[in-house]
Amino acid sequence: MIIKKIKLHNIRSYVDSEVQFKEGTTLLAGDVGSGKSSILLAMEFALFGITKSLNGSTLLRNGANSGHVEMHFEVGGNNVVVMRSLVKSKSILQDEGYVQINGSLERCTAQELKQRILGLLNYPMELLMKSKNLVYRYTVYTPQEEMKKILQEEDELRIDTIRKIFGIDKYKTINDNAAIFSSYLKDKAKSNNAYTLDLESKKKELDEYKENEEKLKSELGLLLPRINELKSAVAEKRKRLEDAEKGLKEFSKAKAELEMNSARLNYLNNERAQAKKELDDLNAKINSYGEIKTNEKHDFDALLNVEKNKLDDYEKKQKEFLEQISMLKANIASSNIIVDKISNMDFCPLCKQNVMPEHKHRMKTEEGSKAKEMQERIEAIAASSENENRAIREIKNKIEETRKLKHEAELNGLRLKNLNELIVRKEALDAKSMKIVNEIISAENAVNELNNKAKVFEGAETYYAECKKELEKYQQIQVELEIKHSSVNTRFLDNKKIMEILSNDIGQKSLIREKTRNIEGIRNWLDNIFVGMVDSMEKSVMSKAHGDFNSLFKKWFNVIMGDENISLSLSKEFNPVIEQNGYDVEYENISGGEKTAVALAYRLALNQAINNLAVDIKTSDLIILDEPTDGFSDEQIEKIKNIIEELKMKQVIIVSHEPKIESFVDSVIRISKENHVSCAL
Repeated sequence: MIIKKIKLHNIRSYVDSEVQFKEGTTLLAGDVGSGKSSILLAMEFALFGITKSLNGSTLLRNGANSGHVEMHFEVGGNNVVVMRSLVKSKSILQDEGYVQINGSLERCTAQELKQRILGLLNYPMELLMKSKNLVYRYTVYTPQEEMKKILQEEDELRIDTIRKIFGIDKYKTINDNAAIFSSYLKDKAKSNNAYTLDLESKKKELDEYKENEEKLKSELGLLLPRINELKSAVAEKRKRLEDAEKGLKEFSKAKAELEMNSARLNYLNNERAQAKKELDDLNAKINSYGEIKTNEKHDFDALLNVEKNKLDDYEKKQKEFLEQISMLKANIASSNIIVDKISNMDFCPLCKQNVMPEHKHRMKTEEGSKAKEMQERIEAIAASSENENRAIREIKNKIEETRKLKHEAELNGLRLKNLNELIVRKEALDAKSMKIVNEIISAENAVNELNNKAKVFEGAETYYAECKKELEKYQQIQVELEIKHSSVNTRFLDNKKIMEILSNDIGQKSLIREKTRNIEGIRNWLDNIFVGMVDSMEKSVMSKAHGDFNSLFKKWFNVIMGDENISLSLSKEFNPVIEQNGYDVEYENISGGEKTAVALAYRLALNQAINNLAVDIKTSDLIILDEPTDGFSDEQIEKIKNIIEELKMKQVIIVSHEPKIESFVDSVIRISKENHVSCAL
């Protein structure tokens, strides 16, 4: 892996900055606190995202609501650009980012990005769900203080960390999982043994049911022939009954027809007597009519209409006369009233003047004359009305006579009609009587024939009853045997079902018992062979890792310190054993430069040991050294050049504020900081 470029936007002390990297050795130079380590943290964030030790609050610039890192690098022949971003809401979180491989861009979530990067670097995928990437942290970039921390940790914690770094902890995980699996197998075997505890008793029970099955088969074998014999006998008896039933039906039919024809003969005799009586009555009625007079035909309705119209005209005139007389009488009464009023009037109510006697006399004379004329007219009208009344009476008498003649004609017509109907009925009765006589002869012949037929089938009822009784007897025996057969067959089927259940249960339990033997074999192999084998593998790998680590540790320490009177080695707990002037010295008691030398040697040895063990990881040609010369003498600083040459890596990035290092690096990137903003020059 070769880092080419990194862009920082609102990351720690950087606002917008771009840093270009080249192959070879690059020095990040600058004062303490200028922002050199921020670039290294940004690289780690770009690759793996935020972690517990590298959270959003540590990375996002104070006061900024968002920020991002974009890093360009080459790995496995691919040109890769990865971008991760941060956003601030209630807390600082990762937002969507992207990865671009050879120009093909893919937007990803933070977790998807980490998965793609692990694949590109060929790091173990189990690191995806872990918050700390130990492979990167102890091969590519380890903060100097963190390396010193691992040297000062308790042995157990250090060993645990070393095991994780080298992947040796997987053997412990394997054994732990094997113990869990062994415990599971033990419980499973115990459960299976409890389940199969009654296997032998089930087999014995199945044998008993098999024996019972043979008995039931034998019983069914005896019943079936008897049932078949009875079925044949019942079929024969049913055939006899059917024949008897046919004879009985013929007898019943003849008997019913005889009764019906006898009843019909009685009915016909009654009908003949009734017809004779009706015929005698009709002859008497016809004789009683005698001679019927038929008047000339007149249109009495037309005559009546003419007279009624005349009557209406006269009555209308009479009404007019009465109305005229009534009106004239009213006028006479009005004149009399006027005369009375004038006679009693002394002055006029309209003009308020006195009424003179002469005026009163004149008025009486005029009104009297009018009344006389009207009375004369009344008398004349009354005379005319009387003439009209006489004419009305004559017309009414004529109408009454016409109605009587009409009524008499209608009565004669009705009597004639009735007589004709009686004659028709008489003729019909004559025909009916003749028909009844013929039917009586036919019915008498049928009765005689049916009497002869009924005598032939005498005894059919008794024979039918005997056949029916015999059939019922055989059917009862058949039903009893079939019920018994059904009962035995049900027991046989139930027995068979239980046998099937037992067989399945026995088969299942036998299979489980066999599986239990296999489980116990696997558990025995796990406990007695596999665990020991894994322990041996772990010890072997651990021993090799310790040996390689120890050799490299000594080598790098000698490269740094030269022939000074100090040497070191690794204890079995991977703790530095320091010997100075022939005496063992604790790490805490050596000088600052010596501590840095020990930490750097430990760091370089760890890097090479991991790269040698995990040959497929893609970061083996890159290392970042963070302040590797803290407390070094000028002579020791000069040794850094030898270390770089000895590493033989394509890209080495050194973070240091030592000016002397500039003389033996390929390129220098200067970091400065003004007004709390860092930039690369």
